Amino acid sequence: ETMNIRKLSNEDIKIFQDITLNQLFLDSLEYTVNKAIENENFFSNNVRNDFVCKMLLFSYYYISKLNYSDTYTNKCIYYGNITKHEIYFLLLLYKMGFDVLYINPLKEDTTIWETIDTEKLSTLYKEK
Repeated sequence: ETMNIRKLSNEDIKIFQDITLNQLFLDSLEYTVNKAIENENFFSNNVRNDFVCKMLLFSYYYISKLNYSDTYTNKCIYYGNITKHEIYFLLLLYKMGFDVLYINPLKEDTTIWETIDTEKLSTLYKEK
C-alpha cells in the first residue's frame, strides 16, 4: 500500500543483482504499468495491483536468471494466441532491449495489439 504504482522506478524492488540492469527493468516496468493504467479499465486497485504482481512474477520466472551481456541481445519468441497481459509483458521485454517476435499462425484480430501499442513500438506483418 505504500508503493507509488505510477513511479515504480523509484521503489525498492530487486529482481536483478546488477544495479544498472535492475534499474532498466524498473523503468521498463513503470512504462508498462502506466501504459496498462491508461489503456485498461481496472475495476479496483486490487485488480491493478494483481496486474503489477503478474508482471513481476513473469519477470522473475522468465527473465531474472538469463545472462545479460553487451555483446548480444536477448531474444523472445512467442508463438500462438496471446492475452492482453502477455502483450504487456512483451512490451516490457522490448523496453528492456529484447528482440521480440510474436508469431500467430491463426487469423487473429490485431486490434487488441494496436490498442495496447499506441506508440507503434512494434511492426505488424501479415502473410497468407
